Amino acid sequence: MTAGVGSCHDARLVIPPSATPPAGDSERPPLGSWARTYALVCACAMLVIALLWWLSIAFEPGRTA
Repeated sequence: MTAGVGSCHDARLVIPPSATPPAGDSERPPLGSWARTYALVCACAMLVIALLWWLSIAFEPGRTA
């Protein structure tokens, strides 16, 4: 048997041009660093959780104002 294209014996690695990322400013993480981005996402998540908690307390069924 001969090794054909796509077989496990084919040692060539072909990367299509569309798979390589473009060079330039697009490689920068959002907000300048991943740590800042992660912190902002966590802060927004905590804010949403606090807002949902407050709304569930404020509009509890059976509660009179």
